[in-house]
Amino acid sequence: AVVLAGYDAAFADPRFHTRFDNASFVGAAPVAAAAEAVARSLLALAGANASQVAAANVTANETLVGELLACLTAEGWRCGLFRDYTRFEERNIGAYLGGSVRLRSSGSPPSYYAGVLFATGGGLPVVQRQGSVFTRYDGAFDRATDVVYAIPNALEGFVRSFAAYHLGGGPAAAAAAARAGGGNATCHTYEDCGRCAMEGAGLLNVTEDCVLGACLCPSAQYHLALDVGIEPESRANYFEVVDAGSPGVTEPYWRDLRVHTFPYVGNAAAYAALGTGLGVCALSAAGARYLHGALLRARLL
Repeated sequence: AVVLAGYDAAFADPRFHTRFDNASFVGAAPVAAAAEAVARSLLALAGANASQVAAANVTANETLVGELLACLTAEGWRCGLFRDYTRFEERNIGAYLGGSVRLRSSGSPPSYYAGVLFATGGGLPVVQRQGSVFTRYDGAFDRATDVVYAIPNALEGFVRSFAAYHLGGGPAAAAAAARAGGGNATCHTYEDCGRCAMEGAGLLNVTEDCVLGACLCPSAQYHLALDVGIEPESRANYFEVVDAGSPGVTEPYWRDLRVHTFPYVGNAAAYAALGTGLGVCALSAAGARYLHGALLRARLL
C-alpha cells in the first residue's frame, strides 16, 4: 500500500475521509499526478536510475482517471466502466463453475467495507468435490470433476479484471485489432481463448484471461488476506488458531454474541424521526400551556 500525505498534524481538506470526499470535490488532475508519482517511485524501486525514470515518460490517462474517480466515489454500479469489467469476471467464473455467477455488489457509491470472509460467496477459497465444499483439503483431486475457486464481491472483481486488462496489454490488443479492421471482441469467456507461457513463473501453459473481449496472459490474481495466526479447517467457515502468538484480527457473527444490530435506514428516516419528535414536543408544549390557562380560568390553580 502507498499513502501520499499532504498534511502534518491536521487534514488539508476537511472533506477528507467523509462522505463529501468524492468526484464532486476532487479533480482528476491531482489524482492523475499522484498516480504518476507512484509509478515513477515503483520504477526507481525496481532499479531504474533517474535518467531511465525520466525516459519512461510516465503519463496517466486523465480521462480514464476521471471516469474511475466518478465510479468509485459517486456513481458506483450505475457506472458503465464497472459493469463492463465485472460482466467479464462473472462470465469467466461462471464458465469455470459450469453455471451463472452474480458478484455481490453494494450501493452507490460502493462500500469499501471488506465484509465477512465465508465460503462459496464471501471470497474464501474452497475445493468443491463431489458436491461437498472444503476450505482445507488434502485428498485426491480429480481435474475432470473437482474445482478450486473463490467468488469475490463486485468491487474486488472489478479491480482484478481492470488490472488484468491494463497490465496484460489489453489496450495494445484492442488497438491492434482496430488497425486490422476487425472488432475488439475476440472472446466471450476464457474458454474462447488459448494458452500462453508465463516466463519465470514456472507455468508453461496457463489459460489466458478474457477481459473486454480480449484474450490476455493473466497478470492479476486474487490473494487471500488472512491473518497468519489462523487457518481454515476442512469444514467450511470454521477456523483454528495455529499460532497464538501472532495477531489474529477477526470479527464475530454478532448474532452469536446475542448483540442486537440495527441497519442504517438513511437520512430520510432520520429527518422524519427528528421532525416527528419536534412536532410531538411542540404539540405537548401547546397542550400544556392550554391546560394551564384553563385551570387558571377555572380557579383550580
